[in-house]
Amino acid sequence: MIAWDEALERDSDYLSQFPTALRSLKSNLATGLSQSMEWPGSGGGSLASAGQMKLGTFRAFLALQSAFSIGSPGTTGRLYVTSGNVVLGSGRLFATGSAATIFLGGNRVMESATAVIAPHRWVLSAGTAAGGAVSYGTVYAGIPTVAVSVETSVASTVWPCLSSVTQGGFTYDLGPGAIVDDTTTLGWESVGTVVFG
Repeated sequence: MIAWDEALERDSDYLSQFPTALRSLKSNLATGLSQSMEWPGSGGGSLASAGQMKLGTFRAFLALQSAFSIGSPGTTGRLYVTSGNVVLGSGRLFATGSAATIFLGGNRVMESATAVIAPHRWVLSAGTAAGGAVSYGTVYAGIPTVAVSVETSVASTVWPCLSSVTQGGFTYDLGPGAIVDDTTTLGWESVGTVVFG
C-alpha cells in the first residue's frame, strides 16, 4: 500500500527532514509507477528499461463507435471495441492513434493467407444472376476469385462455366454446348481486393 499524503511537507517542517521526505516520495512514486511501468529502485525495474510500459498494461475500452474522436486524449494509444451487439458480430476492434484510427478486425472479417497492404481492403460480393453476364457492383484492384453454382433445377448435364473474369464482372456459359437463357439462375460469389482512399 502506498503512503501518500499531499499535506506533507508543511511550512513548519525542519529543513533537516527534507532528504528523508524526498526519499519517501521517490519510493512511493516508484512503487506506484511499477504497477504499469518498468521502474528502477523500489519499483524493481532496471535502468535500461526505465519508463517503458510493462507488457499487458495497455488499456482497452468498450463504447459506441461515435463516442471517440481521433486525437482525443482519453482514447489515443488504446484498443477500442465498439459496443454493438458483440455476441451477434457487430462489435469491431480498433487501434486509436493521434492521427488515425485503424480497424483491426471483427467477427465478420475474412481471413486470408495473403497479406493486404493499405489502402487495399478485402471485399466479398455475392448475388444471383441469369442471362450470362454479371457485374460485381464494385471494381476490384485485380482479378477476383469467383465461385458459381446453378440454383434452379436444370438437367444434370448442365453446369456453369466461366467464360471470362474481369475486375468489374464475369460472363458464363452453362456447360459444354448449353445455351444460356433467362430461366436458369446462377448463384455467385467474388472475393478480391479493392482500393479505398
